[in-house]
Order: sequence, then C-alpha cells, then structure tokens
Amino acid sequence: MKDIKWLNHLIELVIVILGISIAFSINKYAESRKELKREVIFLESFLDEINEDIPELDSTIIKIDHFKQSLEKLIAVIEGENQHIDSLKKYIGSGLYSIYMQGPNTTTFESLQSSGNLDIIQNFELRKEIVNYNRLIESLDFIQEWDFKHHNEESLQYLPHFINASNQDLLNDSKLHALAGIRLFLLETSISKYTVVREKGMELKTLIEQEIERFH
Repeated sequence: MKDIKWLNHLIELVIVILGISIAFSINKYAESRKELKREVIFLESFLDEINEDIPELDSTIIKIDHFKQSLEKLIAVIEGENQHIDSLKKYIGSGLYSIYMQGPNTTTFESLQSSGNLDIIQNFELRKEIVNYNRLIESLDFIQEWDFKHHNEESLQYLPHFINASNQDLLNDSKLHALAGIRLFLLETSISKYTVVREKGMELKTLIEQEIERFH
C-alpha cells in the first residue's frame, strides 16, 4: 500500500483554491470597472443635458416674462392705469396668444428609470438629487399643460371676438379681464417654477462634475 502524500495534496488544494479566489477577484474587479464606466457614461449624459438645458431655460424665462409684461400692460389699460389704448390688441396678442412648450431634456433619466437601472448611480445623495430634479421638471410639465389647456379651451374661443371687436368694446369686456388675469397667474407660476428648475440644475451640474472628477 502506497503512502498518501497528504502535504502535497494539501498544497495542491490550496493552490487550486487560491487560483479560484484570484480569478473570482479579477472577474469581480473587471465587472466593477465595467459598471463604473457605465456610471460615468450616464453621469456625462446627465451633464450634457443640463449644459444644453441651462441656456434654453434662460431663453424660456425671458420669453415668458415678455408675455407677462404684455399682460400687465393690458390689465393696466383695462383698469385705466395705462392710456395706451391703441396698443390694446398688441398686448392681447402677445399676452394671451403667445405660447411656449420648451422644457428640459429628461432622456437619460427616463432611460435609467424605465430600465430599473437608476441604482447604477452609486452615490445615494447624488441619485436622490437627480430624482428630485426630474420631479421639478414634471411640475413644469403640469403648469405647461394647464397653460396650454387654458389657451385652447378659453383664449382661442375668445379669438373671433378679439379680431372683430373695437378697442373700446375690448376695454369694457369683463371676459377679457378674466382671461388676462388667469393667464397672468399661469405665467407668473411658470416663471417661478422655471427659475427653481434652473437653480437646481446649476446645483446638480456642480455635483455631477464633482462626482465625475472623483472617478478620474
């Protein structure tokens, strides 16, 4: 009967276990690096969208404020605080019948959310800020839809009267005053919400840049 060389078998077993452990560690590291690269790609995509959105938000805020100023002048004429009655229809056209539908880009967020991959953003606080930012964008969509509905269901119905009525008839029309008041409220709300989204976008931009820098 041959002697069993237990020490040799033990050494071989240890070598096999070490080999498996090293291979597993290498594979785990490779997967980790792969996930990290995917995270950076998505963060850079978020950053690109925000960089494109900021000037668009600035432009939209300016545009809405222009509509708002026209409505304020219109209401001032109706209430007798502004004597520029000849500009009445110009104020109505700009204040009641100008629309905007520009909103921030949410493609990257929607892609991650729909695929259930938001957890790829490993920094919990950053992920929370991204979610909160997109909830703010959803509130923009709500006020836009409300304003668009008011435009389609109220202002457009008033359009034939607006076209055919004289300035004096328009001046004495309570319906016009009501339409202007509602639109003014909607535009003021829009400016407030767009401003908040812009500020949060700038904050999120800084956080994402810091996170990307940490990876390099």
